[in-house]
Amino acid sequence: MQAGEWNKTISAYNFSRPWLTEKQPELQSAIDFGLGYSGVVGKGIFLTPELTYQRIQSEATTNSNRVFVQMRWFTAGLALDVYPMEFGLDTVSFGFRPFVRLGVGAASVLPRVFIGDSLAYSRNEIYDPIIWNVALRAGLGSRIRITDFLDLTPSVMWNYFPKMNLEGFANALHGTLQPGLSDEDRIHQFVFSLALSFRVGKYKKRV
Repeated sequence: MQAGEWNKTISAYNFSRPWLTEKQPELQSAIDFGLGYSGVVGKGIFLTPELTYQRIQSEATTNSNRVFVQMRWFTAGLALDVYPMEFGLDTVSFGFRPFVRLGVGAASVLPRVFIGDSLAYSRNEIYDPIIWNVALRAGLGSRIRITDFLDLTPSVMWNYFPKMNLEGFANALHGTLQPGLSDEDRIHQFVFSLALSFRVGKYKKRV
């Protein structure tokens, strides 16, 4: 994940504390899953409403002092899936069905910074914001037939959040104002996923 300003804040935290025996790592994905449903709107064209959840985190302990950063992402969106091999076909019997996905939605991010077991403070308040942002998605994938009712769906997606307000994250992590660090960022994510897709009806064989 290209979370530039968040990870830049973590790098600045490590640089300003050379005595740390365990450096604070950059944010890394811990859990990522989602649910969706594809409905036919045309031959080879589907609309897919989807919900996704992602948790990314960073944890380090030095001299019994634990610093834990966790961010939970909830995204609701609507995607247009285009299956170029299926244009103009009434029935589909392909075992390999590549598609292109374009989507838009809204994301809610819950960042938290724990010092020990307690939430950190930012600007004299507990740092527990809810951050809202527009979510854009584009990518490629394919449905690979396993049974008449089950597909394996690998995909590679690019997620983009154009203007993310960090709500004083640097202040929460460092414990003081950090004028050299931005409180706003554009977030890029490249996500490879492997999903199981269930079919309502079995594959139809073309005569």
